[in-house]
Amino acid sequence: MQDPTPKTSLALPPRFHALDGAHKVNAILNLPDVRGFVEALPPDEFYFLVKDIGPMDAVDLIQYSTPEQRVAFFDFDGWDKDILEPSQVDEWLDVLREADRFLPAETLKLLDPEFVSAYLLEFVRAIFDRTEEDEMRVYESDYEFVMTPDLDFTLVIDPGLEDVSAGVRRIITLLYQGDPHNARAIMFNCRALLKLEQTELAFQFRQSRLADLGFPTPEDAAALYARIDEAAYAAALSRDAAEGDSPYVVPPVSDAGGRTHLVLSRVRADDSFLNRVIARLDAEDRPNADRFLSDFGSCVNWAVVASPEGVNFDSSGRVEGLASDVHATVGLALEHLSDAEEGRAVALARKAAPLHLHQLGQQLAVRRAIRARALVRRGGSLFGDDLGAFFRALDLRPRPRFQPPGATLPAPFRTPGELHRADELLDAAEAQLQAFETHLGFDLAAFTSFAFVGLNADDKRFITFETLARTATARVVLGGAPSFDPLTATELEGVRRALLSGGDVLASLPSGVGPALTALFETSLESLSETFAELTPPLDPRFFTGVLLAR
Repeated sequence: MQDPTPKTSLALPPRFHALDGAHKVNAILNLPDVRGFVEALPPDEFYFLVKDIGPMDAVDLIQYSTPEQRVAFFDFDGWDKDILEPSQVDEWLDVLREADRFLPAETLKLLDPEFVSAYLLEFVRAIFDRTEEDEMRVYESDYEFVMTPDLDFTLVIDPGLEDVSAGVRRIITLLYQGDPHNARAIMFNCRALLKLEQTELAFQFRQSRLADLGFPTPEDAAALYARIDEAAYAAALSRDAAEGDSPYVVPPVSDAGGRTHLVLSRVRADDSFLNRVIARLDAEDRPNADRFLSDFGSCVNWAVVASPEGVNFDSSGRVEGLASDVHATVGLALEHLSDAEEGRAVALARKAAPLHLHQLGQQLAVRRAIRARALVRRGGSLFGDDLGAFFRALDLRPRPRFQPPGATLPAPFRTPGELHRADELLDAAEAQLQAFETHLGFDLAAFTSFAFVGLNADDKRFITFETLARTATARVVLGGAPSFDPLTATELEGVRRALLSGGDVLASLPSGVGPALTALFETSLESLSETFAELTPPLDPRFFTGVLLAR
């Protein structure tokens, strides 16, 4: 990796992200030192820049790229987890050829021999040298032969696959153009080791380079979601002389080096609390702002590795999405610790590591997720669609998400206000469930196994706590004790008459049921009144599916 020199500015041109691919390239080409800018970019940042622009649109920049930057193209895109992706290799060779006709051969000789061998062995059935003519005759009638330029090796591939044949021939030609000695070594390598062995070795070498770029092993990346001692962390950051006396405090820096922070610059466009804090820190203390952003970028790398897809950048949007998630979680923790005071948050950001902030933000969300899972264990799917979606969002892993009633999609927690709203929803669900369990004898296991008279298994899918509450309320309206027994058509008529007659229809409600259950019955009564007011006899029990239990 090339370190940027102090004379090279890595600042992106103004309004860079508002431009399209071609205009982004032109903006960079108009910089005073284009080659210096490109060569100074770390391989991962140059890769993200090229992906952001579009590889074919960025060929005028790729011609200035360093060998390390070009190898990174294949390290990032040449794999799907631990599986080689030959089609991506072919696409990047096409891009390099558009940038400079000599680049494919120059780059191919830089790739691990095991990587190139694994690519060839995806398609090659056998490789023979010139002494094995008898063995080759077995394949003559059914397979296609590809000869190496020195005529020393013959590769056997399946016939009729023009794309495969062209790809293998191109790789062989480029290998011999770039370094004949290396090409022959790869041929011997293909003969000596199985594809599985080549792939495993190539993957290990790739992982080592990714580690150098800040992408840890999956085991290390899991630290992003580790628990943190919130009290100890808050105490360490609150001390005036905390630098150096706690693992939670980052010593101040005077020079954090240069990076474009390309991926992060996209998630810094909105007027969020964290973005305002970073802007103030950047204005007051540029080195420590750069340090914070660089550490933030490391957290994004960790999130990439820890995600189910792993280091698989099929689109720059995926990395941007993960960066947005990390941004939300770090911002949540910083706003929580600072009580939403920007000045205090700036002081904390000077000595806080984004990793620890992320751990805290994650922990704040996980606390709500634990409560939600406990409620679901007791109430199952009876909480209804809105709360059901809310609970499912909280149960997403590794990052619990927030989807309040009315929201169409789950999103990471971003503010303490969202945590407070989640607490309100959890408290309301807990109070409702507690009322059902304590005063109405509800038990999920018993409910699941109970066969309601007149209802089949499909009918039970529509039952929610609101359904049960309205059923119990209807029983009280009829002058009985609250129960979940389905109502007959005659009983439905009786409920309608009682509701239309007015009076205290909840008079038979047992005393001492508590405010939560009383409020539940009053809400259910209002819902029943609205429903029955629109109906005229005779009443069909089938109409009441999802409203109350009827048979």
